[in-house]
Amino acid sequence: MKLFCLAWDLTMGALGTRETLYERFFFGDPMKMASRLYHVYL
Repeated sequence: MKLFCLAWDLTMGALGTRETLYERFFFGDPMKMASRLYHVYL
């Protein structure tokens, strides 16, 4: 049960969602970054 509570806190809790948003937007707009990576690897 403690493992499930930890997983819930990391994915759905305030800390987990904050970390997810930080990682997603750290390098800027995700769509622009995907476009840049696509053009670099072509």
